[in-house]
Amino acid sequence: MDMDKALFSDGIGRISVIGGIVRADLITLSPPETDSGGQPRPVLSGRLVMSIEAFLRSTEKMQEAVQAISRAQQQSSGAKVASQGQPPSPSQSQSDQKIERALTTDQTGQATSNTTHPFP
Repeated sequence: MDMDKALFSDGIGRISVIGGIVRADLITLSPPETDSGGQPRPVLSGRLVMSIEAFLRSTEKMQEAVQAISRAQQQSSGAKVASQGQPPSPSQSQSDQKIERALTTDQTGQATSNTTHPFP
C-alpha cells in the first residue's frame, strides 16, 4: 500500500456519532491564533470518519499502544534511577525506538506486524 498522505494532529477535539458513523475532529495548535493567555489556540485540521465497529476496534488498538508506551516509560524510568551517577541515559531517539519495539510486540512478547486490520 502506498501512503500518499500523512496527517499530523496535536490531538482529538470533539467526537460525535451521527447515524451510526463516528466523526472525530482532529485539531492542531495554531501559534498565530492565541487564546486570552497567549497560548496557541486549537483549530480544526481534519476529521476521522468511521463506522462504530471500526471506531471500537481502533480504540482497542490505541489502548494497546497506551499500555506499551506506559511499560516502555516505566522501564526507562527504572533504568534512569539505577544509573544515577553514571553516564547519561539513552538519547530520546533510543527511547522512541524502545517504545516503537514495544508497540510492535504483542502481550506474549511475540513480534507482530504493523499491518492494519481491514475495517468494513
